[in-house]
Amino acid sequence: MFNGALAFNQPLNFDTSKVNIMEYMFAGALAFNQPLNFDTSLVTSMRSMFYYASAFNQPLNFDTSLVTSMAYMFSASAFSQVLGWDFSAAGLDMERMFRDSGCDCVTCTPDAPTSAGCSD
Repeated sequence: MFNGALAFNQPLNFDTSKVNIMEYMFAGALAFNQPLNFDTSLVTSMRSMFYYASAFNQPLNFDTSLVTSMAYMFSASAFSQVLGWDFSAAGLDMERMFRDSGCDCVTCTPDAPTSAGCSD
């Protein structure tokens, strides 16, 4: 949606209650750093959602109970917030979730199961 929007940094307010996939939504949005209030109750994939969103570092309160992929979600971003999310989805993939970011698996996802394969 905002993938590659290099200078985009505007507040967002839209209905996401029927969205299933948020893959690459802000990938490459280099300047984006706005609070997000999204209904993510139906989302199943957040893969690379903030990949290379190099300025993004906002607290996120997402419903992740159905999410099965968070791989590369914050890779190469400034993100360093603790995530108190539900990491119980079967087969959850957290591969390289925080690669080259301001965070790591232990600090930002203390409640994530080791079976999710979180790697920095």
